[in-house]
Amino acid sequence: MAPKTDLSAYAFYCAPGDLRKALRRGEDPNQRDPETQRTPLMWLCEMFDHHHRSRKRMFRLLVQAGADLELQDHTGMTALDIAQQGAIKMFRRFVEREYGRRRAVVARRARDAMPSSSLQ
Repeated sequence: MAPKTDLSAYAFYCAPGDLRKALRRGEDPNQRDPETQRTPLMWLCEMFDHHHRSRKRMFRLLVQAGADLELQDHTGMTALDIAQQGAIKMFRRFVEREYGRRRAVVARRARDAMPSSSLQ
């Protein structure tokens, strides 16, 4: 199975320059593959090659562009689930750390947004 959108193909086939250009043109980092409902981030996490550095940069580019870490494909899997299932160990650990960091940021922002009277 291969990705059906350009952005997903750039992610899956590890083309960081093309991915960066597409994001700068304003392409949606959450665009869905019509068959699998996978996003570029999900395709990126289905990694079986050794382009660790490029894939890490691409992961961060997608997240900075607004990629939603919690989206699920047609089977209910997130990018993290996909990475845990098949990615090379080094990249899988990176994805797990990034998910942890992003979730901590979201939790901190939610806590900071609460009125101080509700914290007591």
